[in-house]
Amino acid sequence: MSELFLYAIKSAFVLAILYVPYTLLLREEDFFRFNRITLLGILVLSVMLPLCNIPSLSLDNQPIVHTAQRQMIEIGIPIMQVADVTTTEPGGQGSISWFQAASLIYLLGMLAVLCLRIVQLAKMGMEIRGGSLWRGREEGVNIFCHADPVAPYSWFGNIVISKEDYDTHGHEIILHEKGHIRCLHSLDILLLTFIEMLQWWNPLVYMLGMSLRDVHEYEADDYVLHQGITLRDYQNLLIRKAVGASSYTFANNFNHSLTKKRITMMCKKKSNPWMRSKVLYAVPMVALALSAFATPAFVTPIEKAAEPAGTSSLTGGKVTNNFAIGQTHQQKNKATAKTKSDKVLDTCDKLPAFEGGQEQLMKLLQTNVRYPKTAQDMGVQGRIVVEFIVETDGSVSDVKVCKKDITPSLEGATVIAYGEDKPKITEEGLREATKALEEETIRVARLTSGKWTPGEQDGQKVRVKFSLPLTFRLN
Repeated sequence: MSELFLYAIKSAFVLAILYVPYTLLLREEDFFRFNRITLLGILVLSVMLPLCNIPSLSLDNQPIVHTAQRQMIEIGIPIMQVADVTTTEPGGQGSISWFQAASLIYLLGMLAVLCLRIVQLAKMGMEIRGGSLWRGREEGVNIFCHADPVAPYSWFGNIVISKEDYDTHGHEIILHEKGHIRCLHSLDILLLTFIEMLQWWNPLVYMLGMSLRDVHEYEADDYVLHQGITLRDYQNLLIRKAVGASSYTFANNFNHSLTKKRITMMCKKKSNPWMRSKVLYAVPMVALALSAFATPAFVTPIEKAAEPAGTSSLTGGKVTNNFAIGQTHQQKNKATAKTKSDKVLDTCDKLPAFEGGQEQLMKLLQTNVRYPKTAQDMGVQGRIVVEFIVETDGSVSDVKVCKKDITPSLEGATVIAYGEDKPKITEEGLREATKALEEETIRVARLTSGKWTPGEQDGQKVRVKFSLPLTFRLN
């Protein structure tokens, strides 16, 4: 559920950075089919790009970003923070985070939109085939004539028209709806409906829908004018039929409420074909999206964390183990000569990688990290960064703490004994709690020994320095 909500946010980001420039650069051009393809491309890319992960395109792989992240680790600022997970107290109910609550609301909204569209589709299908005076077929298209004053519309190979419209301007209206059918506009509406369901909370997706429907009308109008109908007669018809519209979101309506824009577009001077090149704005926007969604090669991301095994709630308090992992290295010296096997490098051509990937490393930490009881009782939390060497055989050596940022938290301290007083924080107690956190971090880091694929430099296995920060937090 949370993963779907996160995906929808990413999808909305792609749609925004691609659609907003379109409204400024291409919306007023009379490239009807080209603009339609562009809008459909934006919809498709908004679905596909969030699923792409190309590490080499990550912004974090840039030296300036990498240097900043190393400095952040050294001063104790988390590069990546894991969502809080609160243990369930005996006899109580587990709490949920704001993100989980938002995800639930999002899912309910998506289901509501889905149900609404299904009802509309079913109602439209019943109206198309039920209550018509007669049914005809013309050039592979079904025509349903109704006695009621229904606004003309089409859906796939079906056209609905009132008897009054058929008797007065049936030829022009049916030609317009045939234009929608010939251009397969109903398929566009299905794709748009899916995106609207996915991003029901995003106003830009409805604005894009209006732009797409406008282009549909321009295309259908252009189809009519190429069938021998004079511009003046057709414009007069549009003015007379400017009131009323189908109530169905799916349908392509003849009485679409953009009469002025349609008439203006018919009379507009043809755009310079070179104006199509403005669509190239999408290239840097796509690159930006891919960079934003790419997992950096030198950072192991964790988007969620489960409660480590063995952690239990304590009477009168809640404890949450949060940990973040990452890897840092200094910028490579291009002039470095061939390294020897006993030399420890800060970076190399091919960095060490945990066997099974980041998911397995995350699982190992989740399973084995324990929040020391001493630190819990003293309300001590913070960040411990350990540094070790990944050897050429995949083992780790020389594990030591290189940075720590520990702070006491009276609010988070566990209530002990039978009273409601907080435990007394002493200098000696802080030292013991800090030492316990350091020992726990070193212990967990050593558990990764033998599970690494060693780094390589110039085709040879080398020893590489690696940093692993863990953040302990009490709730």
